[in-house]
Amino acid sequence: MTWPNLTERLEGDLVVLEPLALHHEQDLLDASREPEIWRWLSGSVPSRAELHGWLVHSLGEGEAGREGPFATVQRSSGRAIGSTRYLNLRPEHRGLEIGWTWLARSAWQTGANIEAKLLMLQHAFERLDCLRVELKTDARNERSRAAMSALPAQFEGIFRAHMVVPYGDGVRDSAYYSVIASDWPQVRENLQRRVTRKRGPQTVKDAAPPIVRGVSQSTERKVTSPAVRALAHGEIDLVKELWEALQEHHARVTPMLAGYAPEREVADSWRRRRAKYERWLAQPDTFVVLAERDGAPIGYAFVTVGPGHASWASGDRIAELQTLSVAPGARGAGVGTLLIDEVARRLDAIGVGEIAVTTTTTNIDSHRFYQARGLRPACIVFFGPVSGL
Repeated sequence: MTWPNLTERLEGDLVVLEPLALHHEQDLLDASREPEIWRWLSGSVPSRAELHGWLVHSLGEGEAGREGPFATVQRSSGRAIGSTRYLNLRPEHRGLEIGWTWLARSAWQTGANIEAKLLMLQHAFERLDCLRVELKTDARNERSRAAMSALPAQFEGIFRAHMVVPYGDGVRDSAYYSVIASDWPQVRENLQRRVTRKRGPQTVKDAAPPIVRGVSQSTERKVTSPAVRALAHGEIDLVKELWEALQEHHARVTPMLAGYAPEREVADSWRRRRAKYERWLAQPDTFVVLAERDGAPIGYAFVTVGPGHASWASGDRIAELQTLSVAPGARGAGVGTLLIDEVARRLDAIGVGEIAVTTTTTNIDSHRFYQARGLRPACIVFFGPVSGL
């Protein structure tokens, strides 16, 4: 049983996925010269003859209906910069895999892979009517696993001694991930947001203003779109009320903290937090993003950057979101999303690829928000008096 229309031309703003063809060969040869591309695939840079053999084999698999190979074409140049494909086709069960993905090293971190995944997942769920799309990688390939988690795809486990491979000790464990049809709306929204960010920050002029609900459609009132900017060091007191609102929110959603934390006046709480902010702001790469509407602060994100000291951090530096606060009257209007988009853009610009966020265990809304952005819970912090140990 074959899958009709498996490899249609899929067009995005950054890349176009074209059915793989012989005329892509020279571009793909040029794109494939960096050894880092092949570390978890073939283990070495392919020669011209090897790449030709790979291309001919891929075309044969496509013609036989066993796979659906694409060339990833950079829209701005019209040149092929890599390849990806559908494989492990199970049309009778409405499932397939996305894999054998590689890109020129120069295309990493440009949004090309993000948009390619958006195009392929959209085609799979909205045109091929898939129930399940799976992805797998060498369990040691932390970069690929992080990209799958950021879709976000669901981690399903490790297949031990799963494949014989031409690198390392010759055997790999495979980490499996999946997106199913019920996940797709959330995944699509996240990928669209990330592609938009890679194209450049959205200007206030271009942003659609939020709508105040709760009134009839004929009388809905448009409000001014928020603006986002960096907070200068000397402006830290602008976020005082937002910090205090966050503390009130924590007291509501995590009341058990009152049994451990000492009672403090609001002013004292801000004094302590302000002193910590001042210390952090003296460190390199620390930044604060402020959201304003009509000149009034309605939200902020405070981010520090330090060494990747945790064993699970794969880069030399890792960001930590120390505070994300949105004014009570602005919650649910996309301000948090706007702030996180700007945080991600700034971290991309300084080459920081990972971020850690701490939230209370009972703050379910924040859990959902960060998971929708591709983050996953990794640690639990236990808090209490030493006398209880």
